[in-house]
Amino acid sequence: MTARDTSAEARSWVDVHASHRSVGVDAERVDRWRSADTRLFTDAENAHCRAQGRPEESYAGRWAAKEAVVKAVFPFCVVGPRDVEVVAGADGAPRVRLRLPSWAADLVEVVVSISHTSHMAVAVAVADLRRGAPPANEPRTDQES
Repeated sequence: MTARDTSAEARSWVDVHASHRSVGVDAERVDRWRSADTRLFTDAENAHCRAQGRPEESYAGRWAAKEAVVKAVFPFCVVGPRDVEVVAGADGAPRVRLRLPSWAADLVEVVVSISHTSHMAVAVAVADLRRGAPPANEPRTDQES
């Protein structure tokens, strides 16, 4: 299939696979985070941000990442910013830890990218429905009561 292919086969492939991936984006003004509300962040996130030369840039980036993850995960399950932890991986790249209900624990995988300047921070998150999980538009039969 090419990018210009408009055949029924190509449209069908997009319809099926589009429901398995979602993207979230958020941008934050850095100056808003000069007096960060540390209650919005985990101990690990606070430690990381405070260890940086300009903590407000890191707080803005971490918050943008949390918001981007919330938006990306929304088609699969509902989470809030406090359910999202953004930690540094061994290579320094941001990694996402999600606190999800038990029925959704293995539902999605999320990757995130953060960038910032002295004025703005932006984050992009991509959530993928893991193999074997039901697509978001199919009813679940194992819902917790």
